[in-house]
Amino acid sequence: PPPPPGKIYSKSITHDTGHGKSYRVPKKTRDTWEKFIKYEYGEDVHISTDNGSFIFAHSTLLRIASPIMGNVVQQSKVKNCIRCIKILRFPHDAVFIFIRFLYSTCYNGYLKFISPCLSYCNYGEREMKKFVLPLLVLSHSYLVPSLRRVCTRLFEQDRLNLDNIIDVLQLGRNCDASRLIVVCIRMIVRNFITISSSEGWEVMRRTNPTLEQELLQYVCDADLITQ
Repeated sequence: PPPPPGKIYSKSITHDTGHGKSYRVPKKTRDTWEKFIKYEYGEDVHISTDNGSFIFAHSTLLRIASPIMGNVVQQSKVKNCIRCIKILRFPHDAVFIFIRFLYSTCYNGYLKFISPCLSYCNYGEREMKKFVLPLLVLSHSYLVPSLRRVCTRLFEQDRLNLDNIIDVLQLGRNCDASRLIVVCIRMIVRNFITISSSEGWEVMRRTNPTLEQELLQYVCDADLITQ
């Protein structure tokens, strides 16, 4: 498994996450993770993805970062001392970022051990924004609440718009992302006239009429409060 990061973390505050200070993972540490995942550095897990590529990982770290992932690894077949698992139906790059995030959560645990005020490692934000939708699903599938919080924050920053808000709301409901659900509902209430005439709303009306009624009730309640 990768060695502990030692005293190489750097204090590069970008914003307050609401759970303490935000620290960037040093480039030296990120580069080490990249080598561990891309190349064979003592790995004992091969993760195959949709494009036929493999991501290398370490079972001990995966078990620490995600109990569900740990169970998947434990139940996988072993060939030449290597456990082989599959994460399909997601873009390869999204899976790669997901596994790299699991490494960061273990690093984050180390930071919290040496200083309890540290609660979040922030890096690769541009890459994460690109794949925020599949990352949210992966966070739910493998029970990684820290990643779900990061995805919610990315949506709040600039990934929500009037065209995708209905789809994101439904995805948030499926992934138990409670804060994201609240953010989406507020945005829908504020922009109801425009959103209710969108293609996303029409699809929701046909496929999920119960959700439409719930949203209409939120709009009515908001109107009553403002009167």
